[in-house]
Amino acid sequence: MKDEYPVDLTHGRNNHLPAEKRSPTEMAVEYILSQRHDAVYAIADRYGFSYIFNDYPAIPAGISDSKRNNMLAAREVITRDREALFGLSGAELLKIKCHEEDKGQFFSSPLLDAAAVYWARMSYWTIEEGVSLLLGKNPRKVSWEIMREKLDQYSLENSPFVKLYTSILHRANKAVKSGIIGESLHPSSFLVWADGHGLGIPENLKAAVSHQLVSMLEPGAALSESGDSPIDPTIRALLEEWCALAT
Repeated sequence: MKDEYPVDLTHGRNNHLPAEKRSPTEMAVEYILSQRHDAVYAIADRYGFSYIFNDYPAIPAGISDSKRNNMLAAREVITRDREALFGLSGAELLKIKCHEEDKGQFFSSPLLDAAAVYWARMSYWTIEEGVSLLLGKNPRKVSWEIMREKLDQYSLENSPFVKLYTSILHRANKAVKSGIIGESLHPSSFLVWADGHGLGIPENLKAAVSHQLVSMLEPGAALSESGDSPIDPTIRALLEEWCALAT
């Protein structure tokens, strides 16, 4: 596969040029730097990009010491990170750029994070709800349908978050078709399946589901080895499954 951002170390000095005169590599690096170091770029916007990079003219003599120090610090940070980025392969550069782009997408907002306790109390999750919750998101705010509505084709194809979401969703749907799991599952059963496939589970979600399972026990009931516990058989099965996950 051809690199989309071929690295050329003779470039990278043209950040003052209009976009149409920059290489794809230069534009990708500039985007990553602007996302990583927005405060530094604010300084660059204010005082001029020409004074942020080492290979440009010296900082004017008439500038105050505090502004001079700010520029020098910004220049050091930008230069170090810029040179590191230009040393990467095109594929690595594209991957970093996509991760930075994800930070600005709607699904990255903390306002769309899942309320673990609320969802742990559900009697069941659909497969898609479970996938959203595994990624820490409120299924009513972040789902495959919503992402298709809100994102352009480039983001749908390149976003690391979307790729992870669709990968997990594909595996879960495949498990449904194979009869391994149902189209809807108790929260604990879904997490047991996810753990068995090496998928990460948010700690707050695991703790909330565990607490909810314990609260389902009758007062004073216990999961005895003799099997004479008064626990409902369905609850007993869920608890046994969950205990296996905990160990």
